[in-house]
Amino acid sequence: MRLGSLSARLAILVGIISTLVATVAVISILLLVFLLTERSVKKSLEVDATQIIQKFLLVEGRTISLKNSSSGEELANFIRGKDLSLDITYENSATIAKYGIYRNLGRDSLTNLESIKSKNGIYFDRVLEEYGQYDIYITPLKTSENIVGYLQLARQNYVLPVLKNAFNTVALTLLPIIWIVSGIVALFGTRKALAPFNKLVEFMENMDTENLSKKISTTESMDREIKVLTESFNSMTARIALSFNRQKRLAANISHEFKTPLARAVSSLEVVMTTLTSKNKISIGKIKNDLLQLGAKVDDLLETSLLMRTSKEKPKITNVARLVGSLVDDIPKNIKLTLNIPANFKIPLSDSYTQILLRNLIDNAVKYNIQHGYVLISAKYELNNWFINIENSTSGEKHNRGYGLGIAIVSDICLHKKLTIKYKTVKSGIVVATLSGKRRV
Repeated sequence: MRLGSLSARLAILVGIISTLVATVAVISILLLVFLLTERSVKKSLEVDATQIIQKFLLVEGRTISLKNSSSGEELANFIRGKDLSLDITYENSATIAKYGIYRNLGRDSLTNLESIKSKNGIYFDRVLEEYGQYDIYITPLKTSENIVGYLQLARQNYVLPVLKNAFNTVALTLLPIIWIVSGIVALFGTRKALAPFNKLVEFMENMDTENLSKKISTTESMDREIKVLTESFNSMTARIALSFNRQKRLAANISHEFKTPLARAVSSLEVVMTTLTSKNKISIGKIKNDLLQLGAKVDDLLETSLLMRTSKEKPKITNVARLVGSLVDDIPKNIKLTLNIPANFKIPLSDSYTQILLRNLIDNAVKYNIQHGYVLISAKYELNNWFINIENSTSGEKHNRGYGLGIAIVSDICLHKKLTIKYKTVKSGIVVATLSGKRRV
């Protein structure tokens, strides 16, 4: 049943979509956490800077100092408790106090202080090679008239590395699990969703032209789409069955209408031949043979029509050498026959089809041959194909493309069985008909 592969493809598609959705969701959540954390850190640094300025620093005139003698120790405890690094400098870059990473970094290592003269404070984050990711807040220390100096606070950012690790963990563990689980769920889900099609698909796979009259039953519980599809399929097969039955009756009637007068004509000629001279017997004998060949063509036409009605024909193998041996008995003695067919040469085609094809090709080769001419039948394999060549002498070019009812039957079978028939004039007076097909079907 073909629905298995469809379910697998849908499961893979759903798995991919689920993985993409999960990835986008995880990234969105991590980004939201990061933004909220950054906002919280910024607000926290602003509050810490404000507390330091209000509780521990005194900015008057052109100087910055501690409010009292104990403010230094209290400020150190405050910074240590908040896990902060601190840098306080005059506007002219003279250092007032440094704590944490600022002991080893100049202020310009972190930012250009000129950029905040017109602002109350700026916040940014930066990766310091020796220390890691840091959140930094800088605010000017000023009186009502002038900027006296700058206060810089820095705190190591532990959130971003954590978020990166979380994303890596999700990417390496959760996403594959989501993909596998969604794929399994999608596989069983699509199979269940496509289950109503199973009956229709199985019926179509097992359908044969001999049982076209059978119908797929419908129920009220069917989905509307499935019911409409099933009813349309039943209607189509009913029309095809009616057409096939008409074709069968027509072929049988045509065969009967042709064969009955042909049989009477042959019988009459046989009676007449008993009273004729030897010379006249030869002429009447040719007419008799032509009538018999015409009867054989009618038989082939009817048999081909019946064979083509069986679409589920089981693969069969035909031994060509054995079959050809039974078809060449009627070739006239004045035509030289040469067979070059390996004893074990076989093709994947039923005896009935092979016999009709070869008999008509051989008859055609004899029909357009010349006195003391020849017919050469050969067969070979090339790569994945088989070839049967029927070469014959001929008096003209008429035969090089194939004409007549027999050749029409051959062309029809080749089209039906996906075979190839070609005619080629090797040189003046020599024609080759090549029948070919795949070694495996």
